[in-house]
Amino acid sequence: MLGTLRGAGVDLFHVSTRRFWRPEWPGSDLSLAGWARKLSNAPVITVGSVGLQLDVMESFAGKEAPAEVEKGIRELVRRMNNDEFDLIALGRSSISDPQWVRKVRESRYGEIRTFKKEHLGTQEFDNMPYVADAFREHIEAMQRQAASDTAAKNAVGS
Repeated sequence: MLGTLRGAGVDLFHVSTRRFWRPEWPGSDLSLAGWARKLSNAPVITVGSVGLQLDVMESFAGKEAPAEVEKGIRELVRRMNNDEFDLIALGRSSISDPQWVRKVRESRYGEIRTFKKEHLGTQEFDNMPYVADAFREHIEAMQRQAASDTAAKNAVGS
């Protein structure tokens, strides 16, 4: 089926499972994303309890588990280094903590707020400055690059 989809022009597969780290079949360590990547030779996005120990249904049932983000990130990196997938999507982790990516990048695992079903529909407005800051930083970086490109062109032309 993956070959048929690739032949029809599919450029990328987004493979969603409840737990990105679980091997799909006995006798292989590959997740479903890993198998999609291996069989299609196409870029693959993985998603499924990234940074979490509970799957989505357990979370919605109200079950809670201790945060083990660092352990999950190590497994994510291991699988990415094994070429199981190319991109990672976040769902519940980014709902509960919009600064999740920044905190992981800075190894501030203990500061990450773990998802609880109560976080749905109650996004705190104090997260909006983070979004605005990230957008502003992106625009400023683009402006700096454009100014640098212009200066380089002018230097070549003189």
